[in-house]
Amino acid sequence: MSMRRGAEYVDFAGLRLDGRREREVRVFNSSLNVLSHADGSAYIEQGNTKVLAAVYGPSEPKNRGRVQHDKLLVTCEFSVAPFSSTERRKRGKGDKRSLEISFTIKKAMESLILTTLHPRSEVFISLHVLQSDGGIRAACMNAATMAIASAGIPMKDLLCGCSAACVDGSYLTDVNALEESTNSPEVLVGYLPNHDKIAVLQMESKIAMDGYDTLTESAVDGALQIYQVMKESLREHAAAQVVGRGKI
Repeated sequence: MSMRRGAEYVDFAGLRLDGRREREVRVFNSSLNVLSHADGSAYIEQGNTKVLAAVYGPSEPKNRGRVQHDKLLVTCEFSVAPFSSTERRKRGKGDKRSLEISFTIKKAMESLILTTLHPRSEVFISLHVLQSDGGIRAACMNAATMAIASAGIPMKDLLCGCSAACVDGSYLTDVNALEESTNSPEVLVGYLPNHDKIAVLQMESKIAMDGYDTLTESAVDGALQIYQVMKESLREHAAAQVVGRGKI
């Protein structure tokens, strides 16, 4: 399928098809502790992409052969619901794309969690995409971060994920499925705001160096916008927990 003209993605007023500016992220909503049997859980909506994350642990590893004596073992499972998009294509846990995303989230969480505080233990992260409209990896990164926070597992920062793509010369932050379908150069960033550090960086295709810098800057800018919403959501959740326990 050939790529549609760029003018159809960004109009003369600088607005994208969904009404956003080029560097504007999608609406971000989240709910914490939505699953009673998990140690931590989060449901997030990043635009029309919806992800459910559950965290179990830290606990004793089921497979003793995988025990790490000096740090926490992080394992991750990723799946996409068959009804998540109009394709209605079932994606199993073992297909290549799912394994790649699972590995990305696992490595991201290993860089985020203070793993040395829980040696000889394991934390299991389960991610389920309920509705897909682009930016799946970033949304899963954000859902996992929120779920880990709700589980009370110590982290060095909040890891905020955001994608950006260069569609016919326009640098678009937090791309949706339609914008992703152009197969334009795209970058995924996992950003640690309080450390001003990029912990995760993935490129989907080649781009000139000057374009790469602008593209990465666009993704980081989006991650900072998402950080503000995530931080406020966690603050409100913590306040509600304190009130619920009668501390105030």
